[in-house]
Amino acid sequence: NNQGNQSGRNNAPARVYAVGRAGTDLDANVVTEKYAKKGFPIFLAHITTKEVEDKSEKKRLEDVPIVRNFPEVFPKDLPGLPPIRPVEFQIDLVPGAALVARAPYRLAPSEMK
Repeated sequence: NNQGNQSGRNNAPARVYAVGRAGTDLDANVVTEKYAKKGFPIFLAHITTKEVEDKSEKKRLEDVPIVRNFPEVFPKDLPGLPPIRPVEFQIDLVPGAALVARAPYRLAPSEMK
C-alpha cells in the first residue's frame, strides 16, 4: 500500500505547529499529545541555523589542477567579448507546424522489425 496514508484513515486531519522564540503556542504540546494518543502519525523537524564562512577569497582559479595543467586554454586576461560572426546561428520555425513527440525506443531499428 503506497498511498501515502499508512494509518488507513482516508480523511486524517493535518495540522502544522511552528515553535519559535516569540509568540510560541503553549498549547502545541497538548494538541500534539492528543493526536499522538489517537494514533495519528506525527513528524518532528528540528531546524537550526548555521553560520557559513565566506570561502570565495580563499578559492583561486590557479588552484584548480586542470587550469594549472593547461594554462594556454585559460588566459590570465581575456581579450574581451568574442567577435561578431558573419552568420548568426538560429533555427527557423515553421508557423503552424506540430511538435515532434515520439516515445524513446530501446532497440536498434533493425531489431524493432
